[in-house]
Amino acid sequence: MTLPNPFPIGLAFNGRPSAPRDGSDIRAHAVAGAETAEAWRPWLDAIKQADEAGLDFATFDDLWARSGSPGQSPLDATLLLARIGPATRRIGLLPAVVVSTTEPFHVSTAIATLDYVTRGRAGLVPVVPAQPDVDAAVAHAGAGIYALPDTRHGLYQDAAGAVDGVRRLWDSWEDDAIIRDVATGRFVDRDKLHYVDVKALTFSIRGPSIVPRPPQGQPPVAVTWREDGDVAWAARHADILFVPEPADSAAWTAQRQALDGAQQQAGRHLAPLRYVVDVPVSFDDAADAAAPRAGREDAPHTAQALARRILAWRDAGFAGVRLHPRDIRRDVPVVTDVLLPLLQDAGLAAAADIDASFPPISLRGRLGLAAATNRYATAGQGAR
Repeated sequence: MTLPNPFPIGLAFNGRPSAPRDGSDIRAHAVAGAETAEAWRPWLDAIKQADEAGLDFATFDDLWARSGSPGQSPLDATLLLARIGPATRRIGLLPAVVVSTTEPFHVSTAIATLDYVTRGRAGLVPVVPAQPDVDAAVAHAGAGIYALPDTRHGLYQDAAGAVDGVRRLWDSWEDDAIIRDVATGRFVDRDKLHYVDVKALTFSIRGPSIVPRPPQGQPPVAVTWREDGDVAWAARHADILFVPEPADSAAWTAQRQALDGAQQQAGRHLAPLRYVVDVPVSFDDAADAAAPRAGREDAPHTAQALARRILAWRDAGFAGVRLHPRDIRRDVPVVTDVLLPLLQDAGLAAAADIDASFPPISLRGRLGLAAATNRYATAGQGAR
């Protein structure tokens, strides 16, 4: 099931609950916050609030996935969302994973497991680490530990191969591979499990996966545009591209033409890439942002002004928006309690109870993506 005319609205959780503003050591603040047993709870509370309000998805970066970002969490993004997932009902959850240093086999099983515990609401944000982080990792562990390519182009090629391997592993079980045949004592039909046989410069995968095909078949893959290399591999392997907020609509028109051209050049075999705009959110005065004083309705920090901005980007052709709250304790309540109702009144966001029935709408459905086919099942049918 997909939402009618979907314009998904999501949150990017990439900051400490209250990120340091004094220029102090970001990582020291973040690591100190992880030393308590309840370090995950602010994220649980914020994502549950977003879930109950009706937001469509949340992405989560960890320390390794987001170099130099204010107050990023040192908690492992995938493990954290596996803990939070069962406590939510609707919202899609996409952890960021550094695929350059995480085995593709483990990435595939972790995201497939998250898809099971959320009943079809998982996704993946694969990340190529920033060069300073690559250099630091190699200096700390030695080049032989990670066997990382020594150029940015090589890193992106390696990452693209990893994502391709992850996707193939998700398809390595057909949907009906589990048969539970008591008469013959067979749990699976071995003809519906497939070797993936991926060979890259720094890894190889035989397969099949050790986890059955995820409920969505192919959990959505989203790439954040941080440098030019992100565009090239997103054009070939991703479903969603998160685009930094353009300066204006004219700039976006030029960017979109270039992005469309990159898809054509890549020989894309997936459905057209969907562009989601990244919009920073910082309500310095939460009370005024929610209920602005007379004459301040157009101030840039108000929910009303942000709603108009989002509507303008929808009209410019974006397929969704990802909001980046600066302070989750201050900004998320304004997003859920003030901004989202404004967008719902404008017909841009669905009501929170649209999917009160069980099971929930899948993340693919929320993002406007069609049901995923299985490359190996399709190939097998063609051969018969």
